[in-house]
This record gives sequence, structure tokens and C-alpha cells, in this order.
Amino acid sequence: MNIDLRYPQNDVAVIKLIQSVGNNVIPAPISNIQNYNALSGEDIVLVGWGESNDEDIPDILQSGTLKIITNEECSNLASELQGWRIRIPTRYICTRADPLIRLLGGDCGGPILYQGSIIGVSKGVFPTDQELCDDAVNFHVGIHYYIGFITHLLAL
Repeated sequence: MNIDLRYPQNDVAVIKLIQSVGNNVIPAPISNIQNYNALSGEDIVLVGWGESNDEDIPDILQSGTLKIITNEECSNLASELQGWRIRIPTRYICTRADPLIRLLGGDCGGPILYQGSIIGVSKGVFPTDQELCDDAVNFHVGIHYYIGFITHLLAL
């Protein structure tokens, strides 16, 4: 399969189950939303196994509700937090919460859901150091860029 990749790093995994799961397991569909900035102010659900603020690793999957912010707002906040200009690509989704919910070790790669559909995958946080900061901004890669890749793999 020839895919024109616009970005040099594409760390995506797709797992296809070889047998059915019980009827009580309902997989989340993949969203077809392309303009993530249009969702500014909307709630998403972040899911992950990341460590807690007290550095414990949870025994159960964690989730939290955050708000999407525009990439411009994200760029301004991240730049202020990091101390240099940071440009947020359009394929990224940025989120915040009050009180603070931030990605920690183990959360990256987890899905983010909007209205029950997967719209992205968690990537990281600004500031990038591990100091807790009330102004932290989470960033995620939007799933739309990978739709062709995912569709191709699932058809195999």
C-alpha cells in the first residue's frame, strides 16, 4: 500500500481481534470529524492507564472529562509554558480541565472520545517536564489523518 505520509513519525498500531467478544463489549466507532477546531469548548473523555498525581499506577482503567481548546489557544498556552514559540499542527487536538487532568506516564497512546467515538490518540502534555502545573495543556493526534491506513488494515 502506498500512502503519502506528510509527517515523518507515525506511531500507530491497530489490533484486529481474531474472535468475537461478548455482547457486553461495544467497541467505540472511529469518528469522521476532520475539523477539530470546530469542537472548541466541547467535552471529550480521556482514557488511560497513566500514573496518578501521587505517582501510583492504577489497578483499573482511568477516565476523565476535558474540554477541547483551539489550536491557536493551545499554541499560545504551550508557548508561554515552554518559554519558546510552539506551533500546533491542525491534525492535533488540545484539551484542558479544571480541576487539572493531565497526561502522565502510561496515558500516551490511549484514545480520546467525543460523543462515544474515537477522535484521537493521546500524545503528550505541555509543559513537557514532569512538574505539575495548573496551566498544563494536553495534546492528542486526531484520528482522521490515519483513516485510510486503519481502513486498509481492517480490510485485510
